[in-house]
Amino acid sequence: MKHLIQLELRKVNARPYLYSGIIIVICMLGLLYTFSMIAYSGRDHDAAQFSSYHNIWVLVNALQTAAYSVLTAVMFSTFLLKDYSGKNAILIYSYPVERRKLLNSKIALVWLLVAFFMICGTVIMYVIFSLSEKLFPLVPDHLSAALCVKVFSETVLCLFLSLFIGIISVRIGFAKKSIQTTIIASVIICACTANVISTMSYSYIPVIVLFCVAAFLAFISYRGLKTKVEIAEA
Repeated sequence: MKHLIQLELRKVNARPYLYSGIIIVICMLGLLYTFSMIAYSGRDHDAAQFSSYHNIWVLVNALQTAAYSVLTAVMFSTFLLKDYSGKNAILIYSYPVERRKLLNSKIALVWLLVAFFMICGTVIMYVIFSLSEKLFPLVPDHLSAALCVKVFSETVLCLFLSLFIGIISVRIGFAKKSIQTTIIASVIICACTANVISTMSYSYIPVIVLFCVAAFLAFISYRGLKTKVEIAEA
């Protein structure tokens, strides 16, 4: 598996996705400070909602989940749809490799890249924001170790949701071998998901329910992809 992932990484150009990850981090950092400025101004009726670091991070996590869900869908479109469509499919099925392992290596590569982008991006944002808040505090709240643990645990949860949405979206797009369908499906799904994630400010129950449903649908989608690949080979 490790060898196949390395071969896949050499075959594709990961630089555009790296740039996309950097752009997402910059945009999320900008939103992080935008929400903080709302709390700092204290003039808006909704400023109270942004007066807590946790509430701000919940909103940022909801938005970056949507962003990384779309990025995951785009990467799956490149690594899966293009390889299993047209003349590329003939080349793929000529490889002396078990088809299930090849499919798993492609999925694993996408998941590893997205996990790297999202975790590293969150660390960078948290460090920059924490340092700036110590020097020029904008939010009437205090940073703590408990907040750090909560932020990163919620980020990991959102990471898995992004991956689940990506695999569900590519399964929808794979039915028609359409990249556009995959991306549109991811946008629609993550738009609904972001609203549920925003409820983490008050309760984790809706997100846990969403996680279980998304995990189940992702598993079904993976099984569907594997069946499609095996049938096409036959």
